[in-house]
Amino acid sequence: WSIMREPRAWLAGLSSGLLLGVTLIGHGPVYLLHWALFFGFVPLWVYWMNEPRARAILFSGWLCQFALTLTAFPWIAFTVNEFGHLGGPLSLLVLLLFCAVANLHLPAAGLLWHWAFRRRPLPLSLQIASLAFLPALCQSLGTVLFHWNFGYAWPYLGWPGAQPAALFAFPGL
Repeated sequence: WSIMREPRAWLAGLSSGLLLGVTLIGHGPVYLLHWALFFGFVPLWVYWMNEPRARAILFSGWLCQFALTLTAFPWIAFTVNEFGHLGGPLSLLVLLLFCAVANLHLPAAGLLWHWAFRRRPLPLSLQIASLAFLPALCQSLGTVLFHWNFGYAWPYLGWPGAQPAALFAFPGL
């Protein structure tokens, strides 16, 4: 439990989660914050590259996915309240449980990266490429509850990357 008292793990996980979470909101006041998609993982990756303990990588990855899900999917509580008729407190509990397990591909990718490259360090460029590739691999293996991706809001923005999605689907982005 000592890892939970480490501020660097909290800072890396929560800042990456918040940055990535706002990129998934297609409209509203954060509409112009989608540029954070291009560097949202940086705090988490820098922490992972300097952290020798697997438990710390797991914890910061879990915090990242929790913050990301809480930021991007608050409508889960509304939906549970409105259509499930479970009331506000229980709807909030459902949202928190969803946030705890919805995107476990991020901590899983961190652990895979740690186990693969800690003992056999590769050049920095290959480590960064693997940090970008492993979350997509883990997500495609089914470690998420709701299949989405970081190109989710691109059609709303009219970004050019949204057009090729019709040819090879969003996971290819």
